[in-house]
Amino acid sequence: MIANIQVMRGVAALMVVLAHLSLARGGMGLDTFYPRYWWFGPSGVDIFFVISGFVVTTSAVNHGRNSTTRWRTACSFALKRVVRIYPVYWVALATAVAVMPPVGSAVGGLPERSMIAKIFLATPFNDFIALSWSLCFEMWFYVVLTGILIVAPKKVYFALSVWAALTLAIVLYGYVYHPEWSWIAATSPFQVEFMFGCFVAWLTNAPKETRFGWTAFAVGVAWYAASVYLNAQYGGYDPRWRAPLFGLASGFIIYGVVALELRKAFFLPRMMLPIGAASYSLYIWHQFIFFVCIYVTEQFGLFEAVPGPVLLIAWAAIAGLVAFSSYRLIELPTMKLINRLLGEHRRPLSEVALNGERKASLGATTS
Repeated sequence: MIANIQVMRGVAALMVVLAHLSLARGGMGLDTFYPRYWWFGPSGVDIFFVISGFVVTTSAVNHGRNSTTRWRTACSFALKRVVRIYPVYWVALATAVAVMPPVGSAVGGLPERSMIAKIFLATPFNDFIALSWSLCFEMWFYVVLTGILIVAPKKVYFALSVWAALTLAIVLYGYVYHPEWSWIAATSPFQVEFMFGCFVAWLTNAPKETRFGWTAFAVGVAWYAASVYLNAQYGGYDPRWRAPLFGLASGFIIYGVVALELRKAFFLPRMMLPIGAASYSLYIWHQFIFFVCIYVTEQFGLFEAVPGPVLLIAWAAIAGLVAFSSYRLIELPTMKLINRLLGEHRRPLSEVALNGERKASLGATTS
């Protein structure tokens, strides 16, 4: 795993957290900040999608390269992805279901979906853990890679290119004739953002092309700035716009930071590694935690007694504490368990980061 990727995970998570913190409640001191920050804050999700495309594709290629039997390889890969996603999500979902009656729904106006669909992330519409919407698209990408490991474990990149071509054709057709397809996992433009990550994985692993790191990073930052402007003027985070705007910019940036680290030319601040390690837990828990904090603050009448900025800092600290606890108590133990069951004994990069080790390029990870 590239350490710069872990840092970018932390950056993406903090972008989303700050977006929801600024939106949590009016009159808290961020009323003038929120409308402008919202032009780009939620795009942390697009960065996550590109990172996932890179990391999970690399993992699938490694599984395929070491494949002995197709089904065993595919099952090993799928089990790791399931254990990576579901335990934290299920604990967060169960907690939200338990406390939701007094606290209230995470968001309103969502289409009604069955609890089974919410439990297994088969829908992007979840009124308990609203941010699980992105996991629906993530899980479909995992399904695609699992299928590829069954059909062509030694030709993952080629199979991905076929999937990408077919999916892109469907996405373009849906863009014109069926905008509602944007919220169906298999036909959503969000899959294009995973494709960008796949391409970065191929570019840096197969031909090992790393010469254009600075150029790609500069292009990515410039296009990201242009995307912020375009989103502010004409956007609104329609999935059909996000892929060519923030998704493409994220693709250039992620290639840039990966290529630069592989060439030992540029390293992002390592102080962000612990946040990157706990980024998934932080992402899943924070919005729900903010709603609980608002409810408790109201019950104790603290809005009148404590300045808004102080409350926001306290809420963010609580969300961070919950996230790091979730990482330590749920994520690490479950990943260690599945590795042990599969006969693998590797330390996750995230654990290495939290133990204070600083290396430019760290060993394999369960991601």
